[in-house]
Amino acid sequence: MTEILLTAEHPGSLPLWFADRVGIAALVEQAAPPVASWIRAQPFSREAPALAIPYADGSVGGAGRGTRCAALSWRVKIWHAAGLSDRLPAQTYHVATELQPAAATHFVLGWLMGAYRMTRYRSVVPTAARAVLVAPPGADLRMRKPPPQVAHSRAI
Repeated sequence: MTEILLTAEHPGSLPLWFADRVGIAALVEQAAPPVASWIRAQPFSREAPALAIPYADGSVGGAGRGTRCAALSWRVKIWHAAGLSDRLPAQTYHVATELQPAAATHFVLGWLMGAYRMTRYRSVVPTAARAVLVAPPGADLRMRKPPPQVAHSRAI
């Protein structure tokens, strides 16, 4: 089984930013000219939310996730991360945008749900490399025992 979530810092992880149109404009201003023109050419928006950002030498240097608003530290929900493990290049990423603990937990849950693959009945298990996330600071990664109502609902 391949790892899709790391719980400790990874020295080679790449930054993953949340950005709206203003944030992308600021990123373009800071980037080297060839990288800036490459970012401008991408259809980066809420509808096409994932963007790999290259280094000047052409290798993957990070990623962006399009959002409706920049004030996102507490608004991140499961769906902000659900498809990123498939859309981003197969690298290790850490969240570079500061998130509130609840938002960080939602992001991790969305990443895990989006990366899950039912393989029990498949004759061929997918082996393609996938993006990996380093859990953001403040994310609640503890496993909890379900409440009695949930545990008993299985018997119904």
